[in-house]
Amino acid sequence: AKSMMLRENLVKGTTTLNNPFPNAQVGDLIQLRSNRLLDTDSRGKWVIGQVFRIQLIKDGKLYFGNSVVEDFSYSAPITITATSTGTSSVQFSGLDTNDGTYVITGLTGANAGVSRGIFTWDNSTKTATFDTVWDQVWPKPVAKGDTFEFQRSIEAVHIKPAKVEVHGPFKFMADLSVNNPERLNLRTGLHINYAIDSAVVDIETEGFSYAGLSFGVTYNTLATRMNLKNTNDSSTGYGFTAGASSYSNFSNAVISGCRSGFTTGSGACLAVGNLYSDMVIHRGIPYFNTGAEMTGYGFGGHGNAHSNVYSNITCPK
Repeated sequence: AKSMMLRENLVKGTTTLNNPFPNAQVGDLIQLRSNRLLDTDSRGKWVIGQVFRIQLIKDGKLYFGNSVVEDFSYSAPITITATSTGTSSVQFSGLDTNDGTYVITGLTGANAGVSRGIFTWDNSTKTATFDTVWDQVWPKPVAKGDTFEFQRSIEAVHIKPAKVEVHGPFKFMADLSVNNPERLNLRTGLHINYAIDSAVVDIETEGFSYAGLSFGVTYNTLATRMNLKNTNDSSTGYGFTAGASSYSNFSNAVISGCRSGFTTGSGACLAVGNLYSDMVIHRGIPYFNTGAEMTGYGFGGHGNAHSNVYSNITCPK
């Protein structure tokens, strides 16, 4: 993959981009990554991104098969100055915007070189907060007069995608005893990333810690006839995860003994336009239960889930 920083704005509905990649070809993927935090569940660091399939290259432009679903904005860097002290809430001068939830980087002071995402921005009081739940506060107290760089940036990544075909019956297995309470080296049965038009059919997984199946930055994936068992790390433990997959079809699954049937969630890009259908998700108990009455639940998603459809999914008691 090759990346370039862009200096143009892309608004919702856009299907074209000035071509920054001379070697791009029809069928390749373009991943756009902003430094603006997701509107919900950003963990203080997850940013908006999206993956696109090139349908046509003409007159110096890339034409996509899908449209931009969230605005991508560019602005030149500016310097803002702290006017109060703190680690989780700081006031700044030099920033006048109602669109302030971007990643900023320290220029001077104790946090020089450190980056954090502005979790909320109040333009009337010039106050930024930083996520305390996910430990995205400044590592050292910000002092009055410390300076930071604020910029709206867009990175474009050119991906030569793989096409993956896995047709079963096929079973991936792991020994539950290798799971560990420290949650080190969490494992996945099958992980597919940077792929297009892929198919995973008639697959069984059992005993993994993080996920039975995992789909990263993928486009137009078919995953069907899945039997996913006992993926039961106490904080992840997914039957499958479609973290950054878009315009894909996940169907005909029986999932049991997992902490969660499936989820979307990634700091890489939005998971857009997926169909999840015809599944039965049984409850599971995390392998390392620290005493809390924590049992597995049906399915979920995170802040990067966008315009997905869920149909005929059953979660028995």
